[in-house]
Amino acid sequence: MEMENIFTLFVGTYGNEIFRYSFNTRTLEAVPDGSAKVENGSYLAAGSADTDPENRPPSFIYALTESGSRSAVHALGNDIGMSRINTERSVGKDPCYVIHYRNHVITADYSGGSISVFPTAPDGALLPPVQTIRFTGKSVHPLRQQSSHIHTVRVVPPLTPDGVSESSPSQGYLLATDLGSDRIHILKITENEPASLRLIPANPAFIPVPQGSGPRHIAFHPGKNMLYVLAELSGMILVFRMKETAGELMLEPIQEIETDTAPGRAGGDIHISPDGRFLYASTRNANDGIFHYRISAQDGTLACTGFTPTGRHPRSFLITPDGSLLLAACKNDKLIQIFRIDTRTGALTGPLRTIGFERDEPVCLIAAPARR
Repeated sequence: MEMENIFTLFVGTYGNEIFRYSFNTRTLEAVPDGSAKVENGSYLAAGSADTDPENRPPSFIYALTESGSRSAVHALGNDIGMSRINTERSVGKDPCYVIHYRNHVITADYSGGSISVFPTAPDGALLPPVQTIRFTGKSVHPLRQQSSHIHTVRVVPPLTPDGVSESSPSQGYLLATDLGSDRIHILKITENEPASLRLIPANPAFIPVPQGSGPRHIAFHPGKNMLYVLAELSGMILVFRMKETAGELMLEPIQEIETDTAPGRAGGDIHISPDGRFLYASTRNANDGIFHYRISAQDGTLACTGFTPTGRHPRSFLITPDGSLLLAACKNDKLIQIFRIDTRTGALTGPLRTIGFERDEPVCLIAAPARR
């Protein structure tokens, strides 16, 4: 068995467990490799100490409990038993997205309309939150946009020379999508003291997106200064060029392209192939499936090249690290579908195989280097 074909697949669920598999991209075999009891583990993040070598299996997994007043963040070991390290109650209601960045865990709190920052100890344990930023605002949707709803937090990767980035290792930018107010918040990441990060509003502190868009998930191009935002409510993908001017991050809108024309209009997830040539976006509720797009090598704009139906409610999907497969988590059918990616055209073939669940609904997929 060739090790380069193997990666670790983590699955977050609406249910009572999260799951770990050893996945072989050549044989399409997913071998169960552990699980942990987590209520409504709607999103996961892999983490390691900053001193750990790159491209090694993560030491820790951070999982959310998206459950109203019981909302929490959990630290787990990536060991044989996926042992529980500790739990911190979430300061924001219904956290729905989590990242691990430089020995900190940062959550997007959907119902709380907030971002929460938790330091982590060398053993992976979560420490009490050191910062909570609450946002206010509303937009035009009568049910979904009466208050701020933070759906995603992502650290902006270093800009290429075109972006004129001069950010030092101690400063960068974090973007937060606000589905409720139709804004993308921009925050600077600064070191408040050694080994402690602090978020401060950038200038501008946010950019507006078209009313009724409902920005949800985002993707960064691996080789261009480009940002792609999936709008959950309008069924659009919003394309921005990123650049730094006078020490501030600027997002220049260059394209809006429709994904879902069905009445459901519920964007799910968005990802780019590792070679930067293709973008994929999932839609749910009335037209379940994955739209595929070709990314222009010249200016990063999108052209739709096809649509592949999936099971019901593909809330999350991932592209395998080698770019050969797309795995779609179909929440309502309680299964993951496996599709082959044509690396020449970006087209999807399948599903070739499925991974089923008895009780839990898969809603988050992340990949990590295989455990040894």
